[in-house]
Amino acid sequence: MACEKCWSDAGFIAASAQTSKAEEYSRLIDERAEKPCTPEEQCGEMHLIFDWKDGTRHCVCGARGPE
Repeated sequence: MACEKCWSDAGFIAASAQTSKAEEYSRLIDERAEKPCTPEEQCGEMHLIFDWKDGTRHCVCGARGPE
C-alpha cells in the first residue's frame, strides 16, 4: 500500500518524536490496516492519470484527468 496521507502524517510524527519517517510510515500502515485511508487520501494531491480501456483518463482514486 502506498498512501500520501500516511506519508505526510509520518513526517509530522517523525519530526516531533525524532524518529525515522520510514519507520513511522510503516507503523501507520500497520496501525491503519483494518481501516485504511480512502482512495482519495491515499492518492493525495498528485494524481497518477492513466488511460483506461474505455478511452477515459483518470486516477485510481477516481479523479478524472484531462481528456
